[in-house]
Amino acid sequence: IVAQHRGFIALQTHAGQGTTFTVYLPADEDSVRGKDRTATATPRPQGHGELILVVDDEVPVREMVAHTFTHFGYRVLCAGDGAEAIASFATHAEEVQLVVTDLQMPLLDGKNLVTALLRIRPGLPVICMSGADTVSKSLTPFISAFLTKPFTVEALLETTHTALHRSSGGAGYASPRP
Repeated sequence: IVAQHRGFIALQTHAGQGTTFTVYLPADEDSVRGKDRTATATPRPQGHGELILVVDDEVPVREMVAHTFTHFGYRVLCAGDGAEAIASFATHAEEVQLVVTDLQMPLLDGKNLVTALLRIRPGLPVICMSGADTVSKSLTPFISAFLTKPFTVEALLETTHTALHRSSGGAGYASPRP
């Protein structure tokens, strides 16, 4: 992930004292130049109580995404893996308007989760996220969008807004074949 963002990691280890990892990432050029981006920034999209199922086995990522959605007007269900997500979705299938899922998880990975959810409810908008910078070609026809981790709050909100409004506009999504 660090290399994908043009960074590097330095490692220092000392016997009996431990190891230190230092992660270096490029600075945001606007911040370095002292530009204030808030003056020209467009307002972030707001939710209107839509229910989103967030699925990620990494607790910090899941909590950050859930907190962001809650802060911007969405309701959130969380699951730590695909199996838990299926159970949660089954309970709230008619209410869930969007699923945001990691692709690499234990028990049931994101690809199989998406396939299962779309068999239950074809046309359900799904956003996949991963530290890898690509998504399987076999999955791309069935998802609304893909986010590469790490992503910004703006990218998450814009992608969510687009996925929710594209699906409510009547555009259909294909369902995976059995």
